[in-house]
Formats: sequence, structure tokens, C-alpha cells
Amino acid sequence: MNFQQIIDQALKLPDNQKQELAYYLLFSSLSKKQQQKFFTVLKEEEQTQQNEHSQEQGTSNRKFGVLKGGIQYMAKDFDEPLEDFTDYM
Repeated sequence: MNFQQIIDQALKLPDNQKQELAYYLLFSSLSKKQQQKFFTVLKEEEQTQQNEHSQEQGTSNRKFGVLKGGIQYMAKDFDEPLEDFTDYM
């Protein structure tokens, strides 16, 4: 396959694949140190996108048990009906 055939094939690609090809070509021309920095930037960008996506869906990076031990005292009658609502029962 000659150079012109490669260019012709690249031009037939969908836009997202053209972008990936451009990233690949850019990446292959970088030094080892620059490649590591490139990956670091991509990871940070991906993390940012994931956080934005989770915020859009109303979820967050919750961790189970983060409030454990936070409640120091709860009254014994906590589950009892309130006197203020006796008229409604």
C-alpha cells in the first residue's frame, strides 16, 4: 500500500476515527516522557468527564459507611408519633 492509498483510506474514515488516527500519529511522534505525560492528561480528562456525567445523572462518588459513627445519640422515642400530629391521626 503506497502513501496515497493510505491517505485515501484515512479520508474515508468517520470523523471520530479520523480523530483517533490523528491522536495515534501525534502519540507515535512523542518521546517516552512526553507519552507518559500525554497519558496522564488523558486520564485526568477522562476522570473529569466521568465526574461530569455522574453529576448529570444525579449520582456521585459515594462510599458506603462514610457516616458510620457519626450519630452519637438518638432518643428512645425517636420512632414514636409526634404530639403535634395527634390531630391528624
